[in-house]
Amino acid sequence: MSKRRISLLLLLWASSAFGELEPEVLRTERLPDGPHPHWIWVNDVNFYSLLDGKAYLLDGDSGWFLGMLGLGFFHNKLLFSASGDKIYSTQTYYSRGSYGEHSDFVGIYDATTLAPVAEIEIPGKRLTGMPTQGHTALTDVDRFMLISNFTPAQSVIVVDPKARQTLGEIETAGCTLVYPFGEREFFTICGDGSLLSLQLDDRGRELNRSLTKPVFDPVGDAIEEDGVRVGDQWLFVSRRGHIHTFTPANGTMQADEPWSRDRKINL
Repeated sequence: MSKRRISLLLLLWASSAFGELEPEVLRTERLPDGPHPHWIWVNDVNFYSLLDGKAYLLDGDSGWFLGMLGLGFFHNKLLFSASGDKIYSTQTYYSRGSYGEHSDFVGIYDATTLAPVAEIEIPGKRLTGMPTQGHTALTDVDRFMLISNFTPAQSVIVVDPKARQTLGEIETAGCTLVYPFGEREFFTICGDGSLLSLQLDDRGRELNRSLTKPVFDPVGDAIEEDGVRVGDQWLFVSRRGHIHTFTPANGTMQADEPWSRDRKINL
């Protein structure tokens, strides 16, 4: 039998075999009861696929893969509503993949199905980089969502996540990243080692601002940007291992004396 005839027979057989397959029916699954304290969101920071960033949900106890969110170009860290039913993410997409007209928005997702719920358009100014603590934040009780900008001018976009609208932009020249300490209050870290605190009104506009004196050495012993909030306090670790504690007082941040990481505390 010739090779041509064999190839033709194999093609006919393959066509008939695959023709019997049932078409797959797409469906939406709900996550198990949660969120569970041992579920882990893992950001995909693969430099070869940053145009199509993702975050994966894993079960830390079983190791099972539970779900995934597609988050676009250089997405920021995920934010979770106080009620646990919504996930927020700042996202950017280009009309031609890696170039062309770009759109920037806050994506809102259902936390049980991971399905998109809504989008809030924002100005195309947000700070892009590896997902980190201070790029975006929700103030207490989800009153406002804050987005740090870098163009390289520094500013903060204020979004109302419940009304699903962008309220405005606040200039923070020389100061960047956002750390909330109330429903309408947050502070940013400035290049000279000082802290800029801002208070917002009900419409998300600037009401008051207060600038501290330098509270750390930005050259000799800068603090890392990934601070941790414990109650009303924010704790930051410096590059030489000192812990800086910032506490809100009268609309501004008060800096306690730095202490060594070897000191034991009860949180």
